Amino acid sequence: MGILLPPIYQHLSSMQDGVVLAKKDDLWGAFLWTDTPEIPFEWDHTTFAQGTIVAMKSTGSGPRYTLFHKKPNYSTLEAYMDGLTSVTIPEGEPWDGYDFRARLIERDGRWGVLSVYHLFLNCQEVSFQELRQQFEVSEKTSLRDIRLLERAGVLETRYDRECRAFYPASLELRPMAEEKNQTRRKYLEKLRRLCILMRRMSEEDSEDGMNKVELYRETLPGIPDRTRQRDFLELEKLGYSASYSREWPDEPGRWCYEIPSAYGLKTIPRN
Repeated sequence: MGILLPPIYQHLSSMQDGVVLAKKDDLWGAFLWTDTPEIPFEWDHTTFAQGTIVAMKSTGSGPRYTLFHKKPNYSTLEAYMDGLTSVTIPEGEPWDGYDFRARLIERDGRWGVLSVYHLFLNCQEVSFQELRQQFEVSEKTSLRDIRLLERAGVLETRYDRECRAFYPASLELRPMAEEKNQTRRKYLEKLRRLCILMRRMSEEDSEDGMNKVELYRETLPGIPDRTRQRDFLELEKLGYSASYSREWPDEPGRWCYEIPSAYGLKTIPRN
């Protein structure tokens, strides 16, 4: 090929569009075949997946994944999504150029964006530093999550440059942003629905609340029962739950709602 590599690599895995995945000093990284940018050699594993490099690093709270996008020729090898707890690629899914968020990834139980929404429900301000400390993600990923919430019509923010923090200017529902792509629209609709349910559950009496089925139907009328069941299961991954208990056999029971504190989410990594 006319190009000689220095004898510093333990293993060369694969090459795609001029990028080589390699192992050096027992850690994985990547480099451009004809240029200098590289993904630092700090990963336990790397692989290609539908125009994206997936890099995995083991941590005390489990594996964490970072995605590096092609953009369109890997000219910068810049990370565009991090802090992921799993990466799944649906079999037979065509690649349509859309980023992995809607259908190819899972972060912190479901979507990291739901965890971000929880902070805005409970905090007067949310800073980049706070998001990085709580969820182990970059500013770029945090900003993307906030913009998705705004596009879903469940959050409006004001940014303070001096404090590098976002303030929830409004949590009132607004129309969802117009989205022609069906996959992205379905994602925003689901995100909106789950956020609405999170807010409604947080307002319910924790010790003597409404029947959770009635609460859901009142809050989100017309949604099928199967979707309702899945939605409650999704929120349980965050720590939002509703349970029915009866103190005495011959007396009616009560619905109790358990809502995490601001930093009590199950999705916040624990040291």
